[in-house]
Amino acid sequence: MADMDAHYVVSSATPMLVPLVCAIGAVISAGRARRRGAPAGETLEIWMRWWFRGAIAVGAAIVGVSFLIAPDFMATTIGFVIANDFQREIAFANLGFALSAVLAVRLGFGARAAVTAGYAVFMWGATVGHIWQSVVLGDHAPGNTGGILVYDVVIPAVALVLVAVQWRTRSSARSGRTRAARRRTSPAAPATRSARPQAAC
Repeated sequence: MADMDAHYVVSSATPMLVPLVCAIGAVISAGRARRRGAPAGETLEIWMRWWFRGAIAVGAAIVGVSFLIAPDFMATTIGFVIANDFQREIAFANLGFALSAVLAVRLGFGARAAVTAGYAVFMWGATVGHIWQSVVLGDHAPGNTGGILVYDVVIPAVALVLVAVQWRTRSSARSGRTRAARRRTSPAAPATRSARPQAAC
């Protein structure tokens, strides 16, 4: 019984290794940047790179490759029936998100927001599926409950927070530039001089 519990804990916690390593890497890198006086925008970009290239891209690539090369093992881990074609679909969906996340880092805010929205729908939809399988069908396999639920919820949630912070930063900067431009282009108010009455001759 103890061996089964240990196996469940290890198998269930394994998906969290990639986002944990990425979070630690982002904290260390952002801390170094702040100590050398880097602006807030640079530290945000550091978090973006770690999370999109690491937590999303690397994590999704690992899942995708695992479902391609070991489909029966992955199905058993989730508690699903072996020889079901769903593994190939999950594999290519994850590989697609991995590639999109890598490209989004270079393509900028719009691509990052789009990838985050799509990934959130995919992952949170999977979370609902895992919970339904657990509650309704009694599927308590390590790949269906536990760490995988945290993984599916946390990774897109952190990405959404990062995108929201970047959107707010961009909006504030854009508003500041607009106000500065208006001040530069607005005509100066003419100087007024009070008329002094002429002395009578």
